[in-house]
Amino acid sequence: KAISTIDELTATMTAGTDNVVYGYYRLTQNVGSSGSWINVENKGDWKNADGNVGFRGTLDGNDFAVDGQFATHGLFGIIGNGAVVKNITFNVYYYQNSRQTLARSITGATIEGVTINIKSIHKTLDATAEGGVITGLMSHTTHYKNVTINAEGKDLDTLFGKSYGNYKAEKANTFENCVVNAKSLAGLVHSNEIISAAGIDGLTIPQ
Repeated sequence: KAISTIDELTATMTAGTDNVVYGYYRLTQNVGSSGSWINVENKGDWKNADGNVGFRGTLDGNDFAVDGQFATHGLFGIIGNGAVVKNITFNVYYYQNSRQTLARSITGATIEGVTINIKSIHKTLDATAEGGVITGLMSHTTHYKNVTINAEGKDLDTLFGKSYGNYKAEKANTFENCVVNAKSLAGLVHSNEIISAAGIDGLTIPQ
């Protein structure tokens, strides 16, 4: 399905009663604005241990951008097994605690060729609070390739938010040519404590 407006995009990402979205979706132009409110809820279990719920299709940004204020559920709500999000830029406005760009959680997906530009931050970020640049609660067994986060001059909290103890190191994500450009990044995820993002293969934080 070709997508040309922010309303089409959020409607397409909204799951039905089975809490799953399949299909191949492709942007045909830039969508959204600094004032677009993006908050697509999925009522499935956010821990999504088997990856069976959430967005499980492909979103091909076709090298276009999505602009908006990404709220508690992000664009997808939950991302599940086999999902692909690729070739897309997210311009994020009014980023703050409890917010994230993509989803509350991601399990078993591929995120490739994605740029997240943090355009503005509202209030002081807290790495021990829910919310993170990519997910708000956690990410498991997902491959991040050619992902760039740009927040130059800004202090960021975490990439994957606060898991309330549900983040499992044995289900760790993998990274390939991923970069965080920021004044600082507090950590990878908060799981009873802040887990450092330093020293992870394929993830460069040049501050």
